[in-house]
Amino acid sequence: RMFADVLSVVAMAYSDAGEEACESLKFRLEGSANAEGDLPTKDKLIDLDPWGQEYARSLMGEVTRAWHSLEDREKGKRDEVAAKDADAPSAVEYQKVVDRSSLEHLVDSIVPFQLKHSCEPDAVDLLLEVEHLEKLGQHIDEHNYGRVCLYLLSSCHFLPPPEDRMVLECAYKLYTQVKQYP
Repeated sequence: RMFADVLSVVAMAYSDAGEEACESLKFRLEGSANAEGDLPTKDKLIDLDPWGQEYARSLMGEVTRAWHSLEDREKGKRDEVAAKDADAPSAVEYQKVVDRSSLEHLVDSIVPFQLKHSCEPDAVDLLLEVEHLEKLGQHIDEHNYGRVCLYLLSSCHFLPPPEDRMVLECAYKLYTQVKQYP
């Protein structure tokens, strides 16, 4: 498992397969949950500190791509089932599918790492991409709420109508969570 972790870091820098391959993510999911080599569990977050900020940022991009790929695959299956005849063979390619719970576990590990290292915009963007902005409240304290809320308020102007309201409501909840009232 530790070897897969090291391969994940190496794949980030030296992958020939291209950006879409998500090799770093593949090795990360096969690797251990933390630097001690413990098995991955839902209760224990992945320790990204030994691997550094650039690795976490790269992993964020691959998680986002995998999340969107998973959504596209699910949408494609729904469309295919709706359009499929009873006699027609299935055209779905059988691939090893990254499950949503593994990606959510990685997101739950990346967000506190990013907030701890003053990368609040990256953490907020990741949660917006995977549509779990409500998880932000678990990681906010009196030290980082200002930067997070400022980024939320600034970014809401660039989001489409249903999402902009969600972002504003999230900022409101975060302000009230840390008892900062206007």
